[in-house]
Amino acid sequence: MPQRTLITGFGPFPGAPINPTERCVRALQAQTTDPSLRTLVLPVTYAEAFALLEAELRAFRPDRLFMLGLHQKARCVRLERQARNQISTTQVDANGHRSTQQQIKVEGKPSYSATLDVEQLERLIQSCGLDVEQSVDAGSYLCNYTYYRALELVHREGWNTEVVFIHVPPTDDLLTEDLPKRGQVLSIATLQELVRHLVNF
Repeated sequence: MPQRTLITGFGPFPGAPINPTERCVRALQAQTTDPSLRTLVLPVTYAEAFALLEAELRAFRPDRLFMLGLHQKARCVRLERQARNQISTTQVDANGHRSTQQQIKVEGKPSYSATLDVEQLERLIQSCGLDVEQSVDAGSYLCNYTYYRALELVHREGWNTEVVFIHVPPTDDLLTEDLPKRGQVLSIATLQELVRHLVNF
């Protein structure tokens, strides 16, 4: 039986009117008829993002969850080894709202680790000719927030779902004077190819 795989991306947010992860996830969705593969674009809002993800996780119960997000300062693909129990009180979401507390869950665990083999995934990405690094700081915005909540849910429910978050740098069509090149530049086509490789990981 094929593994059930869920791949998520994010929509636009303040400072990023175009999110390449949304484009890649929607392209994959349009190309597949495989019932063991589902995709989901999450709004960059604290009120909706995890609620939608949790509903899909409970309905689909995937074996693997690949979460994709845009990191505007990344120099290459970043594999986030952990999600931390921290949240920004200054950054607003796509609805203009911000958190009023610095912890995602009061009295929650300080962090949760990825449950997917990060080293093996790193080798796969390198085999695609892409620069990649491991990270222990997924930030304090919606990416880290949904990652932490997803891992907390998986641990709490005792599921065997393998979860990892992948940050991608801006694609070449997004580079401007305000968003300059910082490292390896990916085209949207290259990023879409990477997402297709994740399906067969």
